[in-house]
Amino acid sequence: MQPTGTEGGAPLQSGTDAAAVESVTIPVVQPDGSWPADARVRFSDWVSIESDTLPSAAVDVVSAGGRLYTLGEFGAIYQSTDEGGSWRQVAHVQQPQALSLKQLAAIPETAARPVVFFATDSTSSARLYRISDGETQPVTLGDPRKPWENSVWRIATIGQYVYAAAELGVYRTDDAGATWTRLLATTSRCKDIVGAGDRLYASCDGLYRSTNGGAFELVDDQSELRGARLAMSPASQDLLYATSYFGVFRSSDAGLSWKKTIDFSDEANPVHLSLFGELEAICASSSPAPWFENIAFAVDPDNPWVVWLGYKQLYRSDDGGEHFGRASVSLGSTAVEHRLPQRISKLLFQPTGLYVTTARGIYRSTNRHAAVQLGDDSICSRPDDTPEVAWAPMRLGINGQQFRHVSVAGDGSILATTSTHQGFYFSDLDAPGDWLQMAEQQPYRFFVSTSGGIDRFYASPCQTGTTCRFDADETQWSTTNVAEFGFGGLAYIAPDPSEPARAWAGIGSAIYRSDDGLATGTLIGYAPGCSPARLIAVSPVDSNIVLVATPCAVSRRSDALSLDGEASWAAQTLRPSPVTFNDMLFDQAEPRRVFLTARGEPAVFLSQDAGISWRSLDAPGAADGLPDGNVSAIAIDPVLNDIVYLGTEQGELYVGWNVDATDAGTRVWHAVASPFRGAPIVKLAVWQRVDGSKGLYIFTAGAGMWSVTLDSAPYADVGFDDWSFDYVRRLSEAGVTNGCSKYPSSFCPEQPVLREQMAVFLLRAIHGSAYRPPSATGHFLDVPVEHWASEWIEQLRREGMTNGCSLDPPNYCPSQEVPREQIAVFLLRAKHGVAYQPPPPTGLFEDVPTSHWAAAWIEQLAREGIANGCAAAPARYCPSESVTREQMAAFLVRTFGM
Repeated sequence: MQPTGTEGGAPLQSGTDAAAVESVTIPVVQPDGSWPADARVRFSDWVSIESDTLPSAAVDVVSAGGRLYTLGEFGAIYQSTDEGGSWRQVAHVQQPQALSLKQLAAIPETAARPVVFFATDSTSSARLYRISDGETQPVTLGDPRKPWENSVWRIATIGQYVYAAAELGVYRTDDAGATWTRLLATTSRCKDIVGAGDRLYASCDGLYRSTNGGAFELVDDQSELRGARLAMSPASQDLLYATSYFGVFRSSDAGLSWKKTIDFSDEANPVHLSLFGELEAICASSSPAPWFENIAFAVDPDNPWVVWLGYKQLYRSDDGGEHFGRASVSLGSTAVEHRLPQRISKLLFQPTGLYVTTARGIYRSTNRHAAVQLGDDSICSRPDDTPEVAWAPMRLGINGQQFRHVSVAGDGSILATTSTHQGFYFSDLDAPGDWLQMAEQQPYRFFVSTSGGIDRFYASPCQTGTTCRFDADETQWSTTNVAEFGFGGLAYIAPDPSEPARAWAGIGSAIYRSDDGLATGTLIGYAPGCSPARLIAVSPVDSNIVLVATPCAVSRRSDALSLDGEASWAAQTLRPSPVTFNDMLFDQAEPRRVFLTARGEPAVFLSQDAGISWRSLDAPGAADGLPDGNVSAIAIDPVLNDIVYLGTEQGELYVGWNVDATDAGTRVWHAVASPFRGAPIVKLAVWQRVDGSKGLYIFTAGAGMWSVTLDSAPYADVGFDDWSFDYVRRLSEAGVTNGCSKYPSSFCPEQPVLREQMAVFLLRAIHGSAYRPPSATGHFLDVPVEHWASEWIEQLRREGMTNGCSLDPPNYCPSQEVPREQIAVFLLRAKHGVAYQPPPPTGLFEDVPTSHWAAAWIEQLAREGIANGCAAAPARYCPSESVTREQMAAFLVRTFGM
């Protein structure tokens, strides 16, 4: 990418045209009373960044209270109020581990409580979760001491109740999940439950039926139906369908007797062999597709003899399961309007169409009764035949991608892996969502330069070795195995931000330096205490300063370039070990500042002397605004570097301002309302966009990628609502001033401007923030050459804008305050040139008579809209009053059009 016009790392591997990137905007809503009046950051609406290259799976879709809800594979729950046209995340299933999920049930909100969701995961434990009002609670149905008794294999909302087919029977909740009643006790797991009207059916060690809420009775226990999936239509409660490993079955007498309509061992019909797979694969191999438990299986509510079934492709029977035809084709087909992705898991019939969950989100058909591709022994010889059922994606806002590892280089280049897509991918913060697969291997993590691009980076492990180095030339990427230093793999690598060929690596407690891209390495010592060297950070301005974090301590050397052999490293213990440190980050704008984050408490540390000493930015408990938790990501504002963002493994986002100057125990961190709460935050990045705006980018494990535009106040003492805010910010952004104090970041708006300060203000406004005047010669007696502003004061004289406050002796009076009458002359000369003379005065201001020495200058300043005076009725200018710093900001911005 080329964010500033310089050449940077870019994907050189050829590929397809850029994938479509979609986004949905969600308003930022801060909880009442939670955002302080002196906040230095404001957030615009959140933008969900989605891409066809890295789609997000939907595993279930339900209707409740007139709204649609869908469940993302990794816990995000989305709501649609426009018939699936767009979705927004309304909840997230918070789990101790990032487990994939498979089912969703919902109870509509009432006046007394919000909507209640239930979800199950797809692991062997099959836990049930209740989600409401932002909280996730595991549901215990059996003995809590026996976790296997709490497995739930199917949940369903039937009427006003939620039912669970579980390990030891069937359960029902009548009070939105507060309590559960076991309706059926079995000796083996129940795999499915369906119902309509007054009839319930459960598939366990046999088929059970309940009528009018009565007790369940066993109606069939044949082996081929045990644990089968069930489907029924409200239009005919006696007509029931089942599918298992053995085939498809139909009962017309409420489950008392069954007919096998499809035998999966019958090879006569390729379509029937492919009901859980792809027809193309069956035509090539003639082997039946394997049966999957989490398939889509449903009866069309318009006709109880129409049955739908599928997993990799979708099939429909119009004759009660006797014959099936293909209702979708694979994504590789040229028949775009008839394509569906794989992993079809749920069907939802609505007046607006048939909704289908897939590995790439929600799809909808509005012509589900159109012709399907019927199967016979000649179908494999007709590869161009397609069904007439059409499908359209309805996934805008479904952003459930589970990022595993994300690295962001100094130029905004992104490298990422996910849990569901093979390989690793490239994008950049100027075009987030445009992902390109760079390789098929999936490293555990990447190591990129914090100051440069990805022309060179490291990955571990990689396909061709334990650790690889990737290098870009003008046409392609090359991959090189790096030295393993005799141990078989590197735990951590830190590319040197000052020298692309140099890298620092750790394995165990051993630290190595390499000057040739890790082709070879020099042992430079051992991190004291326990191993491994989990994090390594190198100063962006001095490669001699290297920090190493282990579970026991943080070590430092200030002579790392000269080390050779088993050198000792000074170590500091920041809290009792072992500690899992997550990130160690030098501040690029002020390299003596280093941040370190960790699991547990305290979770944030700051060094203001490049790692010599550390202090905690996380007080015990929640007094500082940061509850006990695991800080998994950190980002520093690249311009206003006392503003810091934190992300946690619980999916919480925090921001702190003036963090360096805040006393321990006071409120430092402020929770930010976000739409991805509950999804662990993997990476944060603050980026100055090409359009001049600033964005915060968040990568999550389960809620995809998000961005939000930041509006930041450069100083703590000039708030968003102050009259001078915009002037002060524009002056700061132009580089004319850095304020009066760094920590805390202050502008001192009501302090008077001194003549020494005015010299700097004017020359920077005229020449730009990068301007540096020539050396001082000592012209003014009261401004010695060692005076901090001597160069600026003398240059102001050279440019003809001042002769000082006296000629004999030559003095400047640097510490005198600048009155408003003098500033009129300075500003107009700076704008129009030193030869400029304003027109004669007319008596515009009551307190500035035409005989006043500066009347012409003051009135011209008003005519040009630079100053409006100090009072309107009557019009007054207050010529002898001192100019304050906030007034000076307004004058300069208006004068120079900043």
